[in-house]
Order: sequence, then C-alpha cells, then structure tokens
Amino acid sequence: GRGGGGRGYGGSSYGGGYGGGGGRGGGPRRQPSAPPVTGPCTTLTNVLLADPTPNFKYHIYTVECKDRNSRNIESVGRRRHLLSLSCDKLFQEKSDKDKASLLRQIFFCGTFFFASNQIQGLEHLPCMLLDGTNNAEGETLSVIRCECLTAPTELLPKTEAELQEPKVEPDININPDTVRIENRCADCTTTFKDTNSTLMHCQATGHRPVDDITRMKSSAATFVEFAHFCNTALQRAMAERMARWGRHYI
Repeated sequence: GRGGGGRGYGGSSYGGGYGGGGGRGGGPRRQPSAPPVTGPCTTLTNVLLADPTPNFKYHIYTVECKDRNSRNIESVGRRRHLLSLSCDKLFQEKSDKDKASLLRQIFFCGTFFFASNQIQGLEHLPCMLLDGTNNAEGETLSVIRCECLTAPTELLPKTEAELQEPKVEPDININPDTVRIENRCADCTTTFKDTNSTLMHCQATGHRPVDDITRMKSSAATFVEFAHFCNTALQRAMAERMARWGRHYI
C-alpha cells in the first residue's frame, strides 16, 4: 500500500507518507550485484586442474657422494652443498641469467635430483663433477645415471599413450614440417602464448623449443613418481612466491 498514514507530510519529516511504515520501499532492499572478475589469476579454490602437455618429460639424475676416505656421505646438507658446487662448475661459462634459469630446473632430493629438462654436459654418464678440489675438501660427487620419464599413461591423450614404447629417433636430417613443437622453451623456464613468440625467443637466445623428437629412451612414470616430481616442483614455486608459516604457505 501507499502507507498507513495517508499521503500527508504531517508529524515528523515525511512521516506517514510514501515509504512510511508498510508503504513503498518498506520491503527488503535489493542486494548489490557481485563485483566482476578482475583477472584470470584469482581463484576461490586451491584445487586447480592441469593437464600435462603431449611432450611433457622430466629427468631423474642419481648422484653418488663420497668423502676423502671413499665412504658414502649420508648428510643431506653436505650432499646439497656438493651439488651446489657441482652446478657452479657445470654452469661456469653460462651468463648469470642462464645459470639462474638452469638452477630453477633442478630439484635436490637427497640421493638424486629431478630436472625438468635434460642437462647439457650430462649426456654421457657416469660423470664425475667434483674430484675433491675446488673447496670440496677432498669430497667427490658423481652423476651415475639418468632416467627420463613422461606423465603416467592414464593422463596422456590416447593417441600419445599408444606411442609410449621406448624409442630413439635420429636428431639430424629431420624435416621441420614433421616436427611438432610446444610453446615453451626446452633450455629455460620460459613459456609463450603462441608459436611466433616461441620461435623469436629461440632465435634470439639460441635455445630450442620443446618438440616431439625423442633424444633418449623414456618410460611412463607411475602416479607415485609423477606426484613426487609435481609436489617437489610446486613446493619450490610456492616458496618463491609466498611467505612460509610453519608447514604452510601464506
């Protein structure tokens, strides 16, 4: 109704008129609409779906550390220090930017380390990176072997899963029209939105894009192996971006 007190403006200011008790506007107020999403980097959940790319691969390098008496070094901290010295030696001719990018691809795990790409200089194994000199205090580090793994077969597209038999294809005299590439660099941690940007980056830096050429034998990882690599890489990424409080990131 128009209000129980009639249309007059008597009494208190505007009392009994429009919008008076039970009059117009006496019902619930209209709720404001939700603000628009400001960008694709915001989310209301910590569960984010992601699919591995068809050419996704990662590597596991097994290392052996010995002290001056040729006994295995059990200390995780010492092994980590020796790996750091080894990387400094292995990447000593790289620029600071390239070295930082390469180090971001290596994830130390004690007796081995993950690498998101095959590391240049470690194609022929076993290889001794530290011979006891150069601040190593008589201790040595050797890379014994490397294993290349893909995503679990169940997570790959069906056409790719059928091609998981280990095989080695020649790396020369390949028709470029038959090579499929992805919009990410195989030598650094850079990704791109389109093929043109990928090729321009590779031309300027001398890097190469991720492609479907098989340069070493690979096998499909189990879900446990795949989850171990993903969780290790995500822990590093979260530590770079977020502050840590105990076992949780803020």
